[in-house]
Amino acid sequence: MICEICNKRDVHILYDRKATAAGRDIYQCEHCNLIFTSPHDYVHQLCDDSQIKNLYLEMSEFREPVLVDNLQQIERIKGKGRILDIGCYIGSFIRLAKQSGWGCAGLEPSDYVSKYAAETFGITVLPVYLRDANFGNYSFDVVTMFHVLEHIIHPHVELLEIKRILKPNGLLVIEVPKASHYLYRLFKGLKICYPPEHYYYFTPDTIEKLLHKSGFKIVKIVPGKIFVSPYRILWTLSKIVERLCGRRMGLVNKLKLGRKGILLNSGKNMLVFSQAL
Repeated sequence: MICEICNKRDVHILYDRKATAAGRDIYQCEHCNLIFTSPHDYVHQLCDDSQIKNLYLEMSEFREPVLVDNLQQIERIKGKGRILDIGCYIGSFIRLAKQSGWGCAGLEPSDYVSKYAAETFGITVLPVYLRDANFGNYSFDVVTMFHVLEHIIHPHVELLEIKRILKPNGLLVIEVPKASHYLYRLFKGLKICYPPEHYYYFTPDTIEKLLHKSGFKIVKIVPGKIFVSPYRILWTLSKIVERLCGRRMGLVNKLKLGRKGILLNSGKNMLVFSQAL
């Protein structure tokens, strides 16, 4: 195994495959402490239309207050301009950005999402990966990736392409799980913190090292936000019950619950703001 940050082969097994949810070893680099796993083909399943329809559409209302807060933080740093959201799902973030006066583009490699975004929100989502989008140099003032980087096999290559399409001093905003959070030590190798679709588990230190290697400097790292409401709590519990039962029941949707809630800092996630050098 070769470390994505320092290209060293000196790694040790942090969690044996017998103890992990994914059934594969999780490694840690001896030099830079990056935590990662071996490549596999699960990432391609993330673009399955049935998953998007059944999960991401339901979760979009929970994410919207978080995305509004993210956009406000970006605007305090960068004002407005042209923005690209990589892994934009149904386009919720770029819809909000468009309403706020941004020029927008979104990427999500799914024809279903592209059609849904156009028909529902009137926005353009390209159904391709970044490497196939053919954007010109210096195309964007801001690029965002919310819970995407940990799914990419070669994040350094992806970040180099992002640097190419960002304008000088452009802003890159990444949200990823924070592997130094106490839950990662508590649930060693378990799916709650080490889901099988994640290749990398970043800490503030390792994400900064990767970004520096790719031509970025950290502006700030802050806790990610979560939206908490009675509906969301019951919705999450219902998903656990549905998984145990092996079928969808839609129990929470039948209840007359309001959608009001509050935004809280989530120590389990981190929002990373960096600038292209």
